[in-house]
Amino acid sequence: MLSNKKPRFNLLHGDRTINTNSSDTIFGAATLVPSVFCDCDPQLTEIMVDLQSLSDNPPINALDGLISDKLYLVERRLVMLIVSFDDGIHTSYCRSDSKACFLAALIYLYTCLRDYPTQAPLFDSFTTTLAEALFSPSYSQDWAESRYSMLLWVLTTGALTAEGRPERTKFARELARLMTKKGIASFYEFVASAREILWIERRDERREAAWRSLWWECQAFIGEP
Repeated sequence: MLSNKKPRFNLLHGDRTINTNSSDTIFGAATLVPSVFCDCDPQLTEIMVDLQSLSDNPPINALDGLISDKLYLVERRLVMLIVSFDDGIHTSYCRSDSKACFLAALIYLYTCLRDYPTQAPLFDSFTTTLAEALFSPSYSQDWAESRYSMLLWVLTTGALTAEGRPERTKFARELARLMTKKGIASFYEFVASAREILWIERRDERREAAWRSLWWECQAFIGEP
C-alpha cells in the first residue's frame, strides 16, 4: 500500500497565526509582497490547512453535517478564488502560479474528499485549465527551489487526474524533470514528497495502481533535456 501513516500537511510554522505580510507560508521563501496587493499566498495556506483537516476524517457523506458544511465552504472559497482570476481583479503583484495551486486544491477536493472518479467529464476542463495556468511562458521562473515540493504536488495532482487525457504526458514529463532536480529515485520517495504537502490515507488498490502507473510513466522521461 502507499502508506499506513496519518495524512499530514507540512507548514514551516503550523502553530503560528498566518501573517499576511510574511513570505514564510505554503509557497516557501519568496519576495515579500504587501497583502494590500495580493493575499493569494495566505489564502492558499488557510485552504490547505482546512483540506488536511478534512482529509483526517474521511469519508465525506451527507450525514457528516459539520464536515460537509466545512467542505462546502472550502469548495465555494476555491471556486470564487479561481473565478476571480478570470474576472481580472488580481493585480500584477499576484503570483502567476496561484491559479494553478487553487485549481489543484479544488481537484484534490473533488477526487479525494468527494471521491469523484477522475473519468468524470468535469475533469476534462479541469485538466486543460490547470495545464494552461501552470505551464505559462514564465513557468521555469515561477517556481523557486524552495517551492519544489508544492510544484511536485500540483504536477502529481494534475497527472493523476489527466490519465487518459492529452495533458497527461506534459504533466508526467515535467514531473520527471522535477524528480531529477529533487533527487527522487524511488516510488516511495515520490510518495513521501507528495505527503509533504497534502495527503489522504485510503486503502484503495485502484488508487495505488494509478500512483505506480504514473511513477513508471515518469521514469520513461527521466534523462530528457
